[in-house]
Order: sequence, then structure tokens, then C-alpha cells
Amino acid sequence: MQKITLTIKAKRAEILYGCFKTAKPIGFNGLIKYAKNLVNNNQWIIILGKSSLIPTKKILTTIASYALYAYFEKKMISKWLEIEFLLYLFGTRNISEATRLAGAEKTDNIGLVVIGVEEEINILKNIVKKIEEEYALENVPCIGWEEEFSKILGIKERNPERIAGIMRSRAATLSLSV
Repeated sequence: MQKITLTIKAKRAEILYGCFKTAKPIGFNGLIKYAKNLVNNNQWIIILGKSSLIPTKKILTTIASYALYAYFEKKMISKWLEIEFLLYLFGTRNISEATRLAGAEKTDNIGLVVIGVEEEINILKNIVKKIEEEYALENVPCIGWEEEFSKILGIKERNPERIAGIMRSRAATLSLSV
């Protein structure tokens, strides 16, 4: 797991993220329900149905910054921070599209993002540890995001810096439209 620390509106946010593989395919919806029961106020879990949906730390920092700012300003497009994060990640205002892109029926690899505001990082690590143990997850490198997002964005570009720039630009544009 990797860590990002942000300060948004004078509040500290800790973000843990990583990519995981399972020994056998797991039910995506069951995993989400299990994970939701582990969090309290000021904690959120975003689960992605493919580990290749976890981009670089720089992109995730941008996405999380916009989503958290909208949350603190009470100017979110959606009702939930998890969905807001997905909207910025995929650069869309369409909630159905964002959740469709993030999900999977069954999967043997997932992307995981855990966000805590004014929380101890150890609390977030414990949440991740419980999910890892319950689903026998193995931490793996986060690779393949360039190809995944070039398909999602409908572009032929394969240059990681250009794709990252497009993703950050779409997130910025989305933040201006709220």
C-alpha cells in the first residue's frame, strides 16, 4: 500500500491505495458490502474492479484533492464521497457511467483506495488488513493504467504523461462545473 497525505480546507486527509490479486475470482458486490461495514464517519473505501484502474500517485492526489474539496464545500455532484472520487477519476458527471467503469461481476484483481479525514493512519491500515485477510488478497504492482484509461477516454495516446495530463484536465474541468 502506498500513502498520500493532503491538507484540504485546513483538514488533514490520509489516503492509502494499492493493487491486489486474489487466488480465485471474488464477488465484487460482496466485497463492497463487507468493506462498507468496516468504515466509520470520516472514512471511505473505494474499490475498483480492476487493479489497472489505479493510476499514478500524482493523478490520485489530484483526483482525491478535487473530490475532498467538493465534499468539504458541500458542492458534490453525488451524495457520497466514494462516487465523487469515481466521477473525478473517470472525468464524467454521469454517476451510472462512473460506477459501471469501476465495477465488475467477479474479479481476481482489485484496486483499493481508503480515505480518512483527521484519522490516524493506523486505523486505515487496520481496515486494509481486515480486507486483505478476509479475501486473501496479495499486494501486487499497479500496472496497466495507461492502456485502461486510453480505452476509457477513447484516445489512441499511449504516452503516460499525456494520458495523465488529460485525466487531470478532465478532473479540473469537472470541478469548475460544480
